Parts: sequence; structure tokens; C-alpha cells
Amino acid sequence: MSINFSLNQRKALVTGASQGIGKAIAKAFMESGAEVVACDVKKEGLVQLKEDSDDKGHKCYIYEVDVTNRRQIKEMISEADESIGGIDILASVAGIHNRFNIDEMPDDIWDRMINVNLTSCFNLTKNLLPKMAKRNFGVIIQIASVAGVVGSVTGASHYAAAKGGLIPYIRSLSKEWGSRGIRANCIGPGLIDTEMTQVMQEVAVKAYLSDLPLGRIGTPEDIAGAAVYLASDASSYVNGQLLNVCGGYLMA
Repeated sequence: MSINFSLNQRKALVTGASQGIGKAIAKAFMESGAEVVACDVKKEGLVQLKEDSDDKGHKCYIYEVDVTNRRQIKEMISEADESIGGIDILASVAGIHNRFNIDEMPDDIWDRMINVNLTSCFNLTKNLLPKMAKRNFGVIIQIASVAGVVGSVTGASHYAAAKGGLIPYIRSLSKEWGSRGIRANCIGPGLIDTEMTQVMQEVAVKAYLSDLPLGRIGTPEDIAGAAVYLASDASSYVNGQLLNVCGGYLMA
């Protein structure tokens, strides 16, 4: 039996696809043969992604969608199901990050963090799983974080809580839906060079790197490679796992 990393004939939905990790995953999926439905609240980045994809002969469909808006999510998935024959792969990437100490955190900041980083996965999978089950095939890939395992630095407890909640949710999906041909896994990025992490103070980055075996910040492409693996048949027996892509920051 050959090992197959190809995504030919697959249709993938990628959220947060206008920049950073989401954009890298969308590109990697297309380069591996998949058609991609790319969504984000930031339209400009989506338009650029489609233009680049068209130039390379890839199939990319873009939707300006807020992953916390359940009506928009349902409409997008229903339209994709009708127009391209359904979604085989979900890469749930959309997320936000900010810093507030617990005693100073406004209620709406907490709520927004949970809604974007955690509840969005529920919004997506609630609509996708029954459709995948009808075809007896589906792959769910959720971008979590090492912060969801070990906690976060001062000021990001809400981020760690949201990312931590994703891991048992995805593992629950893997148990509930595995018998219907659906695999569900998480990727746990460490410090990745994106707009989200570029606001970190230089001293904090140096402290992080000082204990990191690989000694470098990760790239969005590092995460995209892991996503292609989990999306492909090469990982057909991988289910309910957290794949930490963190340069050795976590070793358990």
C-alpha cells in the first residue's frame, strides 16, 4: 500500500484564510490538488488569495463570512454543498488574540474570545458533520494552541481557555463520528510568525526561543504541512489527536 499525501478530488473549507496560517493552509491544500472554499471576515485578503490561485490554475471559492454568525455559516455550507458537491475537509483556523489581565478584562472581550476561538468550531461542525456522514467521509482539522495545553502568559487566560476547550471538543467528535467515516484532529502551534504574534515584545520572544530546541519561530507553512498530512489518506488511522507543531516546546 502506497502512502498518499494527495488531496486530488477533495473539497476543503478553510476559515481565517485571508492571512497567516489560514492562507498558508488554503494554498497548501490547493497545491496538493484540493478545491478550496476560503472564508474570512477580511475580504481584501480573500480576493488576493483567489487572484493568486487563479493564476496558478487552482480552484478557489471565496466567502466573506463571520464564523460567529450562524446564519452565514449555514448558508455558506449549504451553497458549497450544492455548487461543488459538498465539503470533505474542514480546516478551522479563524481566531483572535489579545491581552487583558483577568481582573481588568471586560465581559465582552471574554465573550468575543470564546465565540471566535471556540464556539465557531461548533458552528461549523454542527452544519458539516451530518453532510459528511451521508458520504461516509470527512476530515476535521482544528487549529488549537500549545497555550491550550500549558496555559498562557499573563494577560491571555481567555485565549488559553478557548484553545484548551477545542481539544476535548475535537476528541469528542472523533469518538462520536469516527464510525461514520469522519476523522477529527487538532494542530497545536507554538509561536508562529503571523500578524497575531508580531505584536509580542522582543524580550518575550527571546525568552521563548531560549528554551526552544529548534531555536526559531515557526512559519505558517510549518503548520500547513501538518494540515496537509492530517487531511490526506497518509493519516487515515490518525483520529482524536493533538499534533503539536511547536519546535519541541512541548514534548509530551
